Amino acid sequence: VSEKFNAQWLGLVLKNNPERLEASPGKLLPVIIKAIQEIEDDRGTSNKIVKLTQSSGLIDHDYSQARTWFLDNLTSDFTANFINVPKENEIGKVTLMIKQGSIPFIPNAVEVNNVYQTLNWKDGVTPTGRTNSIDVIELTLLKSEFGYNILGELKSFL
Repeated sequence: VSEKFNAQWLGLVLKNNPERLEASPGKLLPVIIKAIQEIEDDRGTSNKIVKLTQSSGLIDHDYSQARTWFLDNLTSDFTANFINVPKENEIGKVTLMIKQGSIPFIPNAVEVNNVYQTLNWKDGVTPTGRTNSIDVIELTLLKSEFGYNILGELKSFL
């Protein structure tokens, strides 16, 4: 296991008894501290809502600042570009809250760190926004060896 995850440095496997795992506090402490820091970093951004003012084109959504963004005054469908997504993230959930006007707009493309990704909508059907509502788009970013699979769902609220 330690070879598979490149973690031989932890020294969890005894050389004279490879079937037994051993964990010393000295070797695990840095790992525990890093895990706690990552949890704290995520809590700091996952509860924020950032208002974006750009109205069309490629709109950057900074993953290091938030996981939820509010958009209004859109003038066309747009490309949602999620920047500063850590390369080691295997899954991420993000939310776009869009205040729609008389003509609704939604993201018609997604990029992760400036690289185009395929957007897969729920049930294989690209949704349409709802006029004069708040549309909430939830996207799941699933990392694979070839990039990201983006799963999307839209819910409208009047």
